[in-house]
Amino acid sequence: MPTYVSGRIYGNFQIIKDLPHGLSGNVYYAVHSKTGEHVALKLLQNKKTQVRLHFLNEQKLLSLAQEDRNHPHIVRLVHSNVSEEPYSIATIFIDACNHRQLARLRSSALALRVVEQIGSALDYLHYQHPYHPVIHRDVKPDNILIDRRQGNATLIDFSVAAHPHFALVDDRSFGTPQYMAPEQYIGEEVPASDQFALALVAYYYLTGEPLIDRGGLASARKQIKGSDSQDQAVIARALEEWQALVRAELASYHSILRQKLSARPNTAQALERALAFDPEQRYPTCDAFADRLRAALIADSAPISLIKIPETRERSSWLAPLLTGSLIVGAAAALIFSADDREGYLAPPAAGTQASNSTIIVSAPATITLPPDSQPVLSDEIPAITPGSPAASPTMPPTTPTETPVQDQTGRIVTVTAPREIFRKEPSHAAQNVLGNLTLRAGEQLEILEGPLSPKGSREEWYKARRLSDGIEGWLRSTAFN
Repeated sequence: MPTYVSGRIYGNFQIIKDLPHGLSGNVYYAVHSKTGEHVALKLLQNKKTQVRLHFLNEQKLLSLAQEDRNHPHIVRLVHSNVSEEPYSIATIFIDACNHRQLARLRSSALALRVVEQIGSALDYLHYQHPYHPVIHRDVKPDNILIDRRQGNATLIDFSVAAHPHFALVDDRSFGTPQYMAPEQYIGEEVPASDQFALALVAYYYLTGEPLIDRGGLASARKQIKGSDSQDQAVIARALEEWQALVRAELASYHSILRQKLSARPNTAQALERALAFDPEQRYPTCDAFADRLRAALIADSAPISLIKIPETRERSSWLAPLLTGSLIVGAAAALIFSADDREGYLAPPAAGTQASNSTIIVSAPATITLPPDSQPVLSDEIPAITPGSPAASPTMPPTTPTETPVQDQTGRIVTVTAPREIFRKEPSHAAQNVLGNLTLRAGEQLEILEGPLSPKGSREEWYKARRLSDGIEGWLRSTAFN
C-alpha cells in the first residue's frame, strides 16, 4: 500500500504521523489545514469489493448522522472523499484512555455512564437515524472511546453496521465473538443485539474482565446441522437443537455473572435481562436498560456519582481511526470516577502495550473475516434514503407474519418510489432473506399479491408483490412504493 510521510499534504490535511493500518488501508493522524481540527484519516486501499462496500456504507452512515443530528456520542465525521481514489474518511481526534486500564478500576460510575451514553447513541441508530434501524453489530470496549478530559463515551467503527438500505450476499456472522448476541451467529441481528453487547461492556467495566470467552459462544459457532435441507421440519428441529445448546451455554455465563456480582444482586439481575437469549425478552430500548441499571446500582448501594481523578504521569493520546479490523490506539490518562471507586488509581499498562510519551499501541481481535473470494453484492453503491421509514425490530428465529387489520391491497398496481429497494424471501431484514441479487429501481411497477403483514414485534408493514416486467416475486416494505 502507498504511504504518506509526515508533513505530506493529502487534500486539506497535513499528515502528522502514520498509524498501523487496518483492513481497509493506511490510517494517519492529521490536521485540517484550514480549520486546524485534529483528525484520524483512514484511506481505502484494499481492493476487495466487500471491504470497499463496507467502507462506503460507514461513510454514508456517519454522513447522514452528521447531517441529521450530530449525536454527541457518535464519532463526528469531519470530512470524507468518495469521488476520487484513494477514498478517505476523516473523523475527529479523541483524546481517550486505554479501556483495559479503566476496566481495572471496576467503576460502577463508569459502567453506568457508558451504558447511558452509548445506549443513547444506539437508540438513535435503531429508531431515529435516517436509515433506521441501523444495527452496529460490533459494540465492544475497543469501539467505545472514553475521552480523558470529560469522561464521555463515543461510539466508533460503523464498518459492519447493518440496515435496510445495505445488504451483501452472505453478509452474516459479523462482529466480535466475545460480544456477539446468539442471533448474530445466524445472521438474525436485531436492535436488541446491540443491547446484548452493551450489557457485556457494562459487565466488563464492573468486574474488570470480559464475561464471555474470547472465542465467543462455542455452541453458537457450530453449524446448524440440517439447515440446508429442503424439509422445513428438519430445519425446525435443527434450529431447536441449536437453540437448546446455546441457551445452556449462555445460562452458564449467567451463573458466572451472578457469582461475580454476588454483592450486587440487583445489578446482576438488570444485566441478565439485557443478556437474555431471546431478543424479545431484553429491554425494549437501550435507554430502558440504562434506567434499570441505574436503579439497580442505587439499590445495591453502588457509587454512581462522579469526581475527577488526579492526573497521572503517564499520559498519551488515543485517536479514533475507525479501523476496520479493530486496530486500536490507546492511552493511559486521568479520567472521572466515583470517589468510592479506588480514586486516583490507574493500573500498570496492560499486556501488549508500551508506555511512551506519545501513543500506546494495542492490538485487538479482528472484527470481520472475509471469505477467500468476495461474494456478489446487491449494489455497488450506497442507495439513497427513503424518508419516513419506521423503525423495525425483526426477531430471531424468523417469525410467521401476522396480518394487520387494514384494508386488503391484493391486486393493486403500485410504483416503486424508493431509489433502490431489496426484494426479500420473507418479510424480514435478516441477511439470509435477501432474494439473490435482485434490486428494485424507482419507477418499476408491481402487483400486490399479499399483505400488509407485520412480523412479531415490528412496527413495519410488508407486502408480497410481483414485478410486472418479469414476474419475479418477493417481499418489500410499504415505504418503498406509492
